Amino acid sequence: MINYRYNETKYALKILESGFVTKYHVYELKILAKYLKHKGFKPKQRKELIYKFCQKHIEKFNRVLYFKTINSVINYSNKKESNLVDIPNIDITEAELDFVINSGLPLNEKKILFTLIVMNKINKKISTIMFGVESKHHKFGGKKTHFRDLLNASKLHGKENIASIIHNLYKKEYLDIETGFRKDNGKVKLVFLDQIKQNDSIAIRVETFDNIGLYFDYYIEDTKVKKCDSCKTLIRITSNRTKYCKLCSAEINRMDAKNRMQKMRSKNVTF
Repeated sequence: MINYRYNETKYALKILESGFVTKYHVYELKILAKYLKHKGFKPKQRKELIYKFCQKHIEKFNRVLYFKTINSVINYSNKKESNLVDIPNIDITEAELDFVINSGLPLNEKKILFTLIVMNKINKKISTIMFGVESKHHKFGGKKTHFRDLLNASKLHGKENIASIIHNLYKKEYLDIETGFRKDNGKVKLVFLDQIKQNDSIAIRVETFDNIGLYFDYYIEDTKVKKCDSCKTLIRITSNRTKYCKLCSAEINRMDAKNRMQKMRSKNVTF
């Protein structure tokens, strides 16, 4: 889901093609409404199209019961800042990467710093897309889900507690915890970014955002990380048979099953 979140055009097209992708219907209707706005549909047209979509994809859909929900979706899409968020990639400079590598931190803490750099740049691009101005703040968090996303995207080695890592980085003065921080759902300031002397030399281009930590592993030549043989997405090697990412593996298995079925049917043909 994190990849769709930063590729909302693709997300909207998937919703139009297949119906709701997740159980979060209101969120996905907002994505769809933003897409229709982007395509030039007026509010009344967007509302009718959203109603038609719901009628098609929601069992026992009742226009009256969904009136308030759909109105809120349309009102959301009417806002000036409600634009599609499409971020194809994030560039990490040599200076940023050298800072993380030479920090002397344990590997998992380095991967959290690396992922925070990427996510901070994502947030700045989102700010530019929505408000036309890049955010000047280096902050992360605010919700428990933000830290869950950070943990998932970092692809840490072994089982780790994200709150403990954040606290360790705070004690080592890489982060500053804002007043009101409770366990793992507050905001932290990325104070370490001020210590990096920036340059324009690109070291890594991150193109997928659900496996950010694997880009760091791949750069430092972790032998347990490779590119998917099909789509070239970075994946962790779990056995000698690991060749594909989950999506490509599922598609290849589906095609293999389809081909086997076709062969069986051709053998059973009688005249």
